[in-house]
Amino acid sequence: MGDRISIQFQTGHERSVTLFSHWGGETMPRYVLQFDTDVLRKCRGDSYPLDRMEPNTVMVAFLAWLFRGPENDEVPTHDYYLGKNRSDGDNSDNGNYVYACVPDKGIIAITIETEDWTTHVWTAKEAPEVLEEHRGNHE
Repeated sequence: MGDRISIQFQTGHERSVTLFSHWGGETMPRYVLQFDTDVLRKCRGDSYPLDRMEPNTVMVAFLAWLFRGPENDEVPTHDYYLGKNRSDGDNSDNGNYVYACVPDKGIIAITIETEDWTTHVWTAKEAPEVLEEHRGNHE
Protein backbone atom coordinates (compact mmCIF):
# COMPACT_ATOMS: atom_id res chain seq x y z
CA MET A 1 0.00 0.00 0.00
CA GLY A 2 1.28 3.45 -0.90
CA ASP A 3 1.59 5.88 -3.79
CA ARG A 4 5.34 5.66 -4.35
CA ILE A 5 7.26 8.02 -6.62
CA SER A 6 10.77 9.37 -7.00
CA ILE A 7 11.99 12.61 -8.55
CA GLN A 8 15.24 14.01 -9.88
CA PHE A 9 16.30 17.28 -11.44
CA GLN A 10 18.50 17.32 -14.55
CA THR A 11 20.53 19.92 -16.41
CA GLY A 12 22.26 18.68 -19.53
CA HIS A 13 23.44 15.15 -18.73
CA GLU A 14 23.84 15.74 -14.97
CA ARG A 15 21.17 14.47 -12.57
CA SER A 16 20.57 15.19 -8.91
CA VAL A 17 20.25 12.68 -6.15
CA THR A 18 16.82 11.06 -6.06
CA LEU A 19 14.04 12.03 -3.67
CA PHE A 20 11.69 9.15 -2.90
CA SER A 21 8.20 9.56 -1.45
CA HIS A 22 6.08 6.70 -0.15
CA TRP A 23 2.79 8.65 -0.31
CA GLY A 24 3.47 11.46 -2.80
CA GLY A 25 2.60 9.91 -6.17
CA GLU A 26 -0.35 12.22 -6.71
CA THR A 27 0.94 15.34 -4.98
CA MET A 28 4.68 15.37 -5.75
CA PRO A 29 4.33 16.35 -9.45
CA ARG A 30 2.05 19.25 -8.45
CA TYR A 31 4.54 20.34 -5.77
CA VAL A 32 7.41 20.34 -8.27
CA LEU A 33 5.49 22.43 -10.80
CA GLN A 34 4.52 24.92 -8.06
CA PHE A 35 8.18 25.06 -6.98
CA ASP A 36 9.06 25.83 -10.60
CA THR A 37 6.63 28.76 -10.59
CA ASP A 38 7.58 30.02 -7.12
CA VAL A 39 11.36 29.61 -7.35
CA LEU A 40 13.01 28.34 -10.53
CA ARG A 41 11.41 30.68 -13.06
CA LYS A 42 12.53 33.62 -10.94
CA CYS A 43 16.21 32.61 -11.06
CA ARG A 44 18.23 34.81 -13.38
CA GLY A 45 21.88 35.12 -14.22
CA ASP A 46 24.65 32.67 -13.52
CA SER A 47 26.13 33.95 -10.28
CA TYR A 48 24.85 31.15 -8.07
CA PRO A 49 24.49 27.39 -8.49
CA LEU A 50 20.68 27.68 -8.34
CA ASP A 51 20.73 30.30 -11.14
CA ARG A 52 22.70 27.79 -13.22
CA MET A 53 20.17 25.06 -12.32
CA GLU A 54 22.85 22.77 -10.90
CA PRO A 55 20.78 19.63 -10.24
CA ASN A 56 21.81 18.89 -6.64
CA THR A 57 21.37 22.55 -5.69
CA VAL A 58 17.90 22.51 -7.28
CA MET A 59 17.06 19.43 -5.18
CA VAL A 60 18.21 21.15 -1.96
CA ALA A 61 16.17 24.25 -2.85
CA PHE A 62 13.14 22.05 -3.56
CA LEU A 63 13.46 20.31 -0.18
CA ALA A 64 13.76 23.68 1.58
CA TRP A 65 10.69 24.95 -0.32
CA LEU A 66 8.74 21.75 0.39
CA PHE A 67 9.20 21.97 4.16
CA ARG A 68 8.69 25.71 4.51
CA GLY A 69 5.96 27.53 6.39
CA PRO A 70 3.71 26.78 9.33
CA GLU A 71 1.69 24.12 7.48
CA ASN A 72 4.86 22.03 7.19
CA ASP A 73 6.45 22.69 10.56
CA GLU A 74 7.03 19.04 11.43
CA VAL A 75 10.25 17.17 10.73
CA PRO A 76 9.61 14.58 8.02
CA THR A 77 9.75 11.17 9.66
CA HIS A 78 8.35 8.59 7.26
CA ASP A 79 7.36 9.72 3.76
CA TYR A 80 10.62 10.98 2.22
CA TYR A 81 14.14 9.63 1.77
CA LEU A 82 17.07 10.22 -0.60
CA GLY A 83 18.89 7.79 -2.86
CA LYS A 84 21.82 8.03 -5.24
CA ASN A 85 19.69 7.13 -8.30
CA ARG A 86 16.21 5.93 -9.29
CA SER A 87 17.03 2.32 -8.40
CA ASP A 88 18.10 3.16 -4.85
CA GLY A 89 14.57 3.06 -3.42
CA ASP A 90 10.96 2.16 -4.14
CA ASN A 91 9.08 4.08 -6.86
CA SER A 92 7.06 1.08 -8.00
CA ASP A 93 3.65 2.79 -8.14
CA ASN A 94 4.47 5.82 -10.32
CA GLY A 95 8.08 5.55 -11.47
CA ASN A 96 10.85 8.16 -11.48
CA TYR A 97 10.07 11.69 -12.69
CA VAL A 98 13.08 13.56 -14.09
CA TYR A 99 12.56 17.31 -14.40
CA ALA A 100 14.77 18.92 -17.07
CA CYS A 101 15.81 22.43 -16.01
CA VAL A 102 17.28 25.19 -18.15
CA PRO A 103 18.68 28.47 -16.78
CA ASP A 104 16.28 31.40 -17.23
CA LYS A 105 13.45 29.01 -18.17
CA GLY A 106 13.00 26.65 -15.22
CA ILE A 107 11.51 23.23 -15.87
CA ILE A 108 10.95 22.60 -19.56
CA ALA A 109 10.32 18.85 -19.70
CA ILE A 110 9.50 15.81 -17.62
CA THR A 111 10.73 12.29 -18.31
CA ILE A 112 8.83 9.54 -16.53
CA GLU A 113 10.85 6.35 -16.18
CA THR A 114 9.81 2.92 -14.98
CA GLU A 115 11.53 -0.43 -15.34
CA ASP A 116 9.54 -1.06 -18.54
CA TRP A 117 9.15 2.29 -20.34
CA THR A 118 10.09 5.96 -20.60
CA THR A 119 7.80 8.87 -21.52
CA HIS A 120 8.81 12.47 -22.32
CA VAL A 121 6.40 15.32 -21.60
CA TRP A 122 7.20 18.88 -22.70
CA THR A 123 6.00 21.42 -20.14
CA ALA A 124 6.82 24.57 -22.11
CA LYS A 125 5.61 25.39 -25.61
CA GLU A 126 9.11 26.27 -26.76
CA ALA A 127 10.76 23.42 -24.85
CA PRO A 128 12.16 21.40 -27.79
CA GLU A 129 13.86 24.48 -29.25
CA VAL A 130 15.14 25.64 -25.86
CA LEU A 131 16.54 22.20 -25.07
CA GLU A 132 18.26 22.00 -28.47
CA GLU A 133 19.69 25.51 -28.02
CA HIS A 134 20.91 24.64 -24.51
CA ARG A 135 22.56 21.41 -25.72
CA GLY A 136 24.27 23.31 -28.53
CA ASN A 137 25.78 25.77 -26.04
CA HIS A 138 27.15 23.08 -23.73
CA GLU A 139 28.50 20.36 -26.00
